[in-house]
Amino acid sequence: LDQAFHRINLDAANPKQLRKTILRKGHLPDVITEVVEEFQIDLVVMGNTGHSDAIPVFMGSSAIKTVRALPKCPVLVVPREKECEIPFEIAFTADYNHNYDAQVLHPLTYMAKVCDAAVRIIHINEEGRLSNKQKANLNTLRDYLGDIRHTIHWMPDFSSKTEVINTFIKELGIGMLAMIYYRHGFLGTLMRERVIKRISFEIDVPLLIIPESY
Repeated sequence: LDQAFHRINLDAANPKQLRKTILRKGHLPDVITEVVEEFQIDLVVMGNTGHSDAIPVFMGSSAIKTVRALPKCPVLVVPREKECEIPFEIAFTADYNHNYDAQVLHPLTYMAKVCDAAVRIIHINEEGRLSNKQKANLNTLRDYLGDIRHTIHWMPDFSSKTEVINTFIKELGIGMLAMIYYRHGFLGTLMRERVIKRISFEIDVPLLIIPESY
């Protein structure tokens, strides 16, 4: 632990940051939950080891269990063995089926402002046209984004949504992907074990997972 702490300080020295180590025994998601509650943590950052039998998968089991254990704290999952830079383009997936509020969107808007990044909203065109409810939710989303640079992108409904997202990330030079975790939504589906084993899907950029409520 001391060696890892020393290496982090050498690789990412920042006089504005106060860093400390916490060593506790227990199941990782349970320990993280305890620390989040004890120290009022605003964001959990963890590495992703999403590989199974040499096949790239969406997220490793530790990351998935941690996200599920933290219904009120965002998690930033960083891809393993990747040099991550400040993201100037953040992709945000949205189906517009849920209403948005300032608190839920805060991790996204905060990250965009801190990084001076544009938000690229991805909507996969499954329905052909938006319902009145979806239009209202889209307008609410844009209102909360305010003066943050943002654009809306309607993507074709490929056979695989993961293919759509990966194509979008590569073509637009996206530096971070943000998704809201709805248990019965697209991200919730991807995080189910049987789906993970069936889908080869690896993200090469940090993934910001936002809980649906605080």
